[in-house]
Amino acid sequence: MSKYRPVLRAPKVPKSNNIEDVLKFIQEQKEKPSEAAAAAKKLTKISNDVKNREKKATQVKAFMIEFRKVMKGAETGKQLCTSTLIDLSGTLPELPELLKFDASLQNKTNQDVMSCISYLERLQSLLTRDKNVPNNQMYKSIHDEFEQHLECLYLPEEYDQIVEIVEKTKLQPIEKQKIDLSGLNDEWKQSITDQIDAFNKIEDELKKKHRDWLVENGFNPDEQFGGWEDLEHQRFILTNCGEITVEFNNKSPEELIRHKKWYIKEQFLNKKIDALHQELKTRIAKMKLDAQEEERQKEEQRLKDEMVRQRVEAMNEEKSVLDERLKVEREEKRKRDLEKQEQEEIERQKKEEEERKQKQLYNEEKMQLKNRVNAEKERRKEIEDRIQRNREIEAERQKAELKERRKEMKVVVSGRRQIEEIRKRERQAKDRERYQQKLEQQKRLEMLAQQVRDEFGLDDLVADPEKPTKIMEIRRNAEKEEKPMFNPTSFASSVIEMDPRIRIENALREAGLMNSPYAQNVITQMSALRPAPGMESHIKF
Repeated sequence: MSKYRPVLRAPKVPKSNNIEDVLKFIQEQKEKPSEAAAAAKKLTKISNDVKNREKKATQVKAFMIEFRKVMKGAETGKQLCTSTLIDLSGTLPELPELLKFDASLQNKTNQDVMSCISYLERLQSLLTRDKNVPNNQMYKSIHDEFEQHLECLYLPEEYDQIVEIVEKTKLQPIEKQKIDLSGLNDEWKQSITDQIDAFNKIEDELKKKHRDWLVENGFNPDEQFGGWEDLEHQRFILTNCGEITVEFNNKSPEELIRHKKWYIKEQFLNKKIDALHQELKTRIAKMKLDAQEEERQKEEQRLKDEMVRQRVEAMNEEKSVLDERLKVEREEKRKRDLEKQEQEEIERQKKEEEERKQKQLYNEEKMQLKNRVNAEKERRKEIEDRIQRNREIEAERQKAELKERRKEMKVVVSGRRQIEEIRKRERQAKDRERYQQKLEQQKRLEMLAQQVRDEFGLDDLVADPEKPTKIMEIRRNAEKEEKPMFNPTSFASSVIEMDPRIRIENALREAGLMNSPYAQNVITQMSALRPAPGMESHIKF
């Protein structure tokens, strides 16, 4: 735009005296606006744009103020609802359903708030665009949608008319619901009566909580409309619903906020009582349906029992006919059984005679085998006694020799190394003695096993000279084993196997139950043996 306004010049009239040229000039001037008219039109457009921009800015500011009021009211109502639910959490049995209802209301409020923010952002975005017809129409449509959304926020969907909202806030005494219990048995009547009593108790508890809240916040519970006049309260409700704007010159902002707080609390109480009544109706209807279903099942059972009784009577009649027929058949069968028993008795006597002969022959063979086994036992016992005597003589000789050697070592040997050598030899002697005892024990076990085999005929009396004995196999296996690089200083295998936990674990492995829950339960119940004071380990891993 130039700094100075351009000079307006008048159009030049044609110099010729031709009337046609003058008429043509006039027509052109009519069709073509002058520069002054164009400038005036441009200035008018600029002025209209500024006015529209100011008007839209004022509307946006008004919407922002209205939006803040809505947000504040929604936040206050949400806080009151949540705090009331928290107060009733100790005495309200239907708390989960009410919490779900409260959560759904909060989600709906958040969605409405996000929608308002979206409308606001769209309006602000349109303000930055060029001012043309499509943008103006788009702005107007979004503006109308925003107004409708704000009206929906002010006026809940549950109340189709303002009169219903006014009636809800009057808290008239709710009449006790009359429920038709005819056609139900005493048990179902008592159940429904108990449900009604429980819901009445919850309703009384809610009213008591509400009355306590009124007293705590300085309201008179016996006064209606929070201490206001009926007309003023209805005017307040109309204003709060967004239908009419009413000014309260005789009320301060604090009184309006206080009355709005009371109004929200009263509305919330009415909604909770309505929800309780609706839930009670639902439950009673369900219980009636259950009672009808129970009666229907009882009637079906009675019909079934009657059919069963008739069927039993028919079967009894058929049974009497069959009994007569079976009586004749039993008599014939008895005669056949007698003949069969006589034949079986003859065969049994023959079989018993054959078994007696077989048993006598078996007893004679068993007696001969027993005599042979006893003779072998005597012979082996003599051999074992002779070996035992030789072992005792050898042990006495070794003890005397060891005693003599100790005396000689005490006199001749001095110093720690000689004493260690003596102890080492003693340990070796004890090891040899234990080894000999182990061999003797193995021999005795082998002899006992051989006796068992001989007694039951599992092995021949004469041993196979080419087959190596068990002791020889043990010695060969011991020679094949690799000698350790150092002497073990830990617990011996015999000490470890004495632990009952090891024995139980081995038994569970043999039974195939090691990985079963039963094995885990048994092992966890067992405790370790308490070691001797000298056997306790202080090593920490």
